[in-house]
Amino acid sequence: MNCEMKLFNFLRGITIILVIILFNCLNLLAGDNLIKKLKPLPEGQISTVYIGKLTYKNMAGRPVSVELLTRFILESQSNSLFGESIYKGESSGIYRSVIKILEVGLNKIKIRDIWGNESKGEYHTALYNTQDSWRSFSGRFWGGSSGFADGKSINGKNVIKMYLDIVPPPSKEEESLAGLYQTYITLKTCYKVREGQSSLYIKKMEMDKIKSYTKKLETMLFEESPKLKSSKDKIWKDTSKKTTKSLGYLESAEYSLGLKVCRTSLDLFMMIAKEYFPPTGKIEEKDF
Repeated sequence: MNCEMKLFNFLRGITIILVIILFNCLNLLAGDNLIKKLKPLPEGQISTVYIGKLTYKNMAGRPVSVELLTRFILESQSNSLFGESIYKGESSGIYRSVIKILEVGLNKIKIRDIWGNESKGEYHTALYNTQDSWRSFSGRFWGGSSGFADGKSINGKNVIKMYLDIVPPPSKEEESLAGLYQTYITLKTCYKVREGQSSLYIKKMEMDKIKSYTKKLETMLFEESPKLKSSKDKIWKDTSKKTTKSLGYLESAEYSLGLKVCRTSLDLFMMIAKEYFPPTGKIEEKDF
């Protein structure tokens, strides 16, 4: 009986291993069609290729899961990281997009997946996380549509890890300051693009409050981390370059869309600002 049990456990283990091997082979076969669509990289560039799934809801509201290939590319000479994604549509079509890196860290990466004209807002934003030093990732995306994506590396290189070894991720304090600058630039753009028109995104009185709160929040960050002062100009320049380019669509956007983007950003900013600098509750002088 003991021998029979050992044999049973042995055969059961073999079966599980075979199922895992078969599953991995099917995944590789599924991704093989997408791999054939990759273009050769120029000299000086190396990449990591991930095969996974893209899950979203189609126009009818039905959940759809399709094959996804994500390739992160490292340009060794300029130490720049970027990428591309290819996925098989619900029908037989193959779709491509360009990946722009917004933020990258040890355990997360934020990207812009540009499938059309970036200045017109034709892109998705995605936030991916890893638990195994970028041998795999998973996360969500949002924009024109929303859903989830994942991927598992199929080659030996790990360009995200290599990039982080060359370019250390920003500190939490630097991220906070960059986030403050990004929000301010967004709100200032909202104010400028409708300035002088009858229908505004942000009024002048509101813009004056935004400036005041931004200065207070910046001063608070400098007090908490004095080292930030030495890098504030670089952080402003880098953030401004990324943010202004991505906000170009506001100039030609429909009023309702621009209003939604701007008012949502303003409400969030004011909520955070008032949390740190609550109204004083000043008593008005009776004047009647």
